[in-house]
Amino acid sequence: AILSGAQNGITLLQNRIISWCNKGLTDIFGWKREELIGKSTRVLYPSDDAYLKVGNSLYGTSTSGDLKSFECDFVHKEGYCVPCIVTARVLDGNDLSKGVICVFTDITERKKTEEALSESEKRYRMLVENIPAVVFRGYPDGTVDFTDNKIEALTGYTKEHFESRKLSWLDLVFDEDREIAGKCFSDARQSDPYICEYRIADKRGKILWVQSRSQMVCGDNKQWYTSGVLFDISERKNAEDELKEAKEEAEK
Repeated sequence: AILSGAQNGITLLQNRIISWCNKGLTDIFGWKREELIGKSTRVLYPSDDAYLKVGNSLYGTSTSGDLKSFECDFVHKEGYCVPCIVTARVLDGNDLSKGVICVFTDITERKKTEEALSESEKRYRMLVENIPAVVFRGYPDGTVDFTDNKIEALTGYTKEHFESRKLSWLDLVFDEDREIAGKCFSDARQSDPYICEYRIADKRGKILWVQSRSQMVCGDNKQWYTSGVLFDISERKNAEDELKEAKEEAEK
């Protein structure tokens, strides 16, 4: 009764012929129980090649009590794909006619989730690669991770320089501006997002102005970090300085 009512599909195969199956198997593949009993499992596979490949893997080197698990795309009665994880146990490695018990777990929803996450990741990556800003993740100790190599165009340092932890972001920040830069972490807890501007020195010693827009995020490990973007605002700052100088000159 327990096996018959299980949500997973369970079947007993003898020479790859279905001799018994539960309701879970019929729910997964759309066949009636009487339609499957006595049928070859070939009806569950999308092709002869897939059928033979699983057969060689399952029966080729099996011994009594062997527990094998594999992932495979099967086919529903109506023709659409049903991805499953199959766990199989050979009853007698010396006499395969005694049968193999197989448990089918439908992983369709998991696959859809994985595909959605993959697609979301692709869209995120495309966005990150095309926005005119450096995307970063910062930590309380001043270390930082960058998502791509736009940081090299800005500072002359590759993202690997920072990932190796040989270089901290605060190493680039002007001493006078470190307190401001540090607030990008501490004050981001109270602002959504927190915006600050400060100076850094690139690899050649050139002074750059950057604007940081960040907010606090609690990670899977319950540790806080800042997620944000950096903009090079050097041209804007230089223009402001020139305007200020021109105004002072005009007022003399």
